[in-house]
Amino acid sequence: MAFEGIWTAEVFGPHGWDKHGVLLLQGGRLAGGDNQQCTMGTYEVRGDGIEAELMVDYYDEPRTIFGESAKKYTTRLTGTLNDGVIKGLVVRHDRPEFELQIRLTKRMELPNHDQVLTASAHDKIDLTDDYVLPASRQDGARRTGYANDNL
Repeated sequence: MAFEGIWTAEVFGPHGWDKHGVLLLQGGRLAGGDNQQCTMGTYEVRGDGIEAELMVDYYDEPRTIFGESAKKYTTRLTGTLNDGVIKGLVVRHDRPEFELQIRLTKRMELPNHDQVLTASAHDKIDLTDDYVLPASRQDGARRTGYANDNL
């Protein structure tokens, strides 16, 4: 399984596995975040192992996962891929005494250039019978299937 793709990140803390957002890994670079922070960095793959350098920037109240609530910091992630899950450790450069377990789970492969969907406002989008409207739209509103149809 390739490392490139969309991954969810979790860090093990006092209350178990805590969700820490989504990461996009592509071509040796990564980017992502959640509802409180943005993360970007670089990674290298060696066999089934990965090493990454990450910069974390909280734009909202920072979480206290490394013993303090810093707004910005850098970390090093090392891990091993097995069955679509990277298990490893993440360590802050300036606080190496805090070594945390991290788990990344692959959620989606990246499309190749021929598979990228480019829908204009007038392109028809294929909506299968399994398509479910968000709860806010389950009021009988008709879905037209056009890209500019507001949800």
